[in-house]
Amino acid sequence: MHLLDLPVEIIIAVLAQTHPKSLSSTLKTCRKLHKIINESTLLNYIIEQEIAGILDNPYSSLSLSSRLELLRRRENAWATFKYDFITRAKVPKRCSGVYDITPGVYMVGRASETEEFVTSAIQSVRLPSAKPTNEEHGLKWWEIEAGKGKEIIDFGTAIEEHDLAALVTSVSENDFHTTVNVMEVVLVRYSTGKPHDEARQPILRMCRSDISEGPPSASIEIVGENLIVVLSYSTPMAASVTGDHIYVFDWKAGREKSVPLEVNNAGTVFLREDFFINPDIGRETINIYHIPQSNSTTASIRPVRVVLSLFLPEIAAGQHITYISCRSDPNPISLSTFPRFPPYTPSSRPIANDPAEAIIIFMLHIQPAARSYVMIVHRKALLEYALKALEEEMQNDIFQDYDQISQVLSWLDWGPSVTRWFNADKFSTGLITATAGQRYVYLVGRPHILTEEQVGGWGGEGKIHILDFNPWHVKMAKARRMIEDGPRGKDTGSQAVEEFVDESTDTICLGYDALEEDVESTLPYVRCISEEVFNMYDAVLVDEERIIGTSESNPDVFRIENLNIMHFG
Repeated sequence: MHLLDLPVEIIIAVLAQTHPKSLSSTLKTCRKLHKIINESTLLNYIIEQEIAGILDNPYSSLSLSSRLELLRRRENAWATFKYDFITRAKVPKRCSGVYDITPGVYMVGRASETEEFVTSAIQSVRLPSAKPTNEEHGLKWWEIEAGKGKEIIDFGTAIEEHDLAALVTSVSENDFHTTVNVMEVVLVRYSTGKPHDEARQPILRMCRSDISEGPPSASIEIVGENLIVVLSYSTPMAASVTGDHIYVFDWKAGREKSVPLEVNNAGTVFLREDFFINPDIGRETINIYHIPQSNSTTASIRPVRVVLSLFLPEIAAGQHITYISCRSDPNPISLSTFPRFPPYTPSSRPIANDPAEAIIIFMLHIQPAARSYVMIVHRKALLEYALKALEEEMQNDIFQDYDQISQVLSWLDWGPSVTRWFNADKFSTGLITATAGQRYVYLVGRPHILTEEQVGGWGGEGKIHILDFNPWHVKMAKARRMIEDGPRGKDTGSQAVEEFVDESTDTICLGYDALEEDVESTLPYVRCISEEVFNMYDAVLVDEERIIGTSESNPDVFRIENLNIMHFG
């Protein structure tokens, strides 16, 4: 019996088990299959899921046709800058400097009553997916506290995977005749603010330092059972006494998976539950670490360690990188459940960005040239390099101590074809929370930041740029350009201008006096530039459904106090 002799329902069931790329190819095989696929809501949804790079929420109550309609509307909104509503919110209490945005949630520190730069609690709000009927009372804020006498240095979340908020805190203790700062991680349920019941020890201790060193800067990420904290002390005294270290915990078991690892920068991003990166500003590399699984027989033999070091373009003589921040959103979830939809995701949200397809952004700051750069790369590109390095290590039985580098790749051997570089001096504010999925969003700076020539060359003052690195969207934009012989503009109902940037366009990022040479990078993307001007914003943040324009009461001190929430879907 031939496939086409089967009932249509069975043909659809068979095709639904094939890879979406195969479905797209099947469209071209014969008229009957083309008609079946085109008329099937299920098969269209599967194909458009793949194109958009999203995961489906099997727990959603929405019908399949409603999900498909929502997905199509969402993708069109982001491509044409058509937000369906905008609402405003004011942070209720005085802000401190720490903040984060994760799918559907915005969190910002609450300043101490006595010291504005000390964070005593975290203020949080669920971001709306429908326009509130009353802007003043439509959004409900609540607070998460770490405990009496504890200063919150930073925080991380795994809300949809574990309902977890992890607060990095500093607390003073008397040690004989000396006062010391004790650095801890406090583990609470995001939904209640109470100690997390899945954590054997709700408080994880990291290190102690002399109070004269002051609190360090910190970054924290959580995936599965793995929790990583990087502590970085900025003063020369602190660097020589306490030093900068990565702490790797199994947060559920309450144990360290490694001795503290010396590092030279605070940023970190997970590639997968068992791989993470940390840029090294001293060696000018991106170091990829491997975490053996807890049930792995090799965990006691091969510790948490660097398996690959990727060199960045060479910095010019007399210049140095002051710091590198990095981010990718959403985070992966544990290997045991991926690609299962995170269990604490609201059932009202039918889709979410696929972490395996997400980009990573790196922001490099170089002195004394006072230059800033942004580098974009897909998470899966770095993961592929990491897996090859680990496989080679295992095959050749290579093993080195945790503080040694197993393998290295020069910039030219790994970087140009999988990255895209930008001179970020043209961007208004270098907030790292400017990426979601495969999109990167920035605001062109105001005149007090840029010259007229710079503003004009980047789409005009106050314009918001959405850069989409989704390879399917790149192919579609390329096809449109060939057919229409020009960018998509207002004639299609768009509220933006579309620009397609391929592997041969704008590939050179000028090094100026900061980099030894200009940087060539060829990762293609589609740029959407808003027609609307947003001069009232100081910066923009982004999650998978929204762009948030921020404004501050005092531009000389970074304090996000007002949120302007544009919902795209």
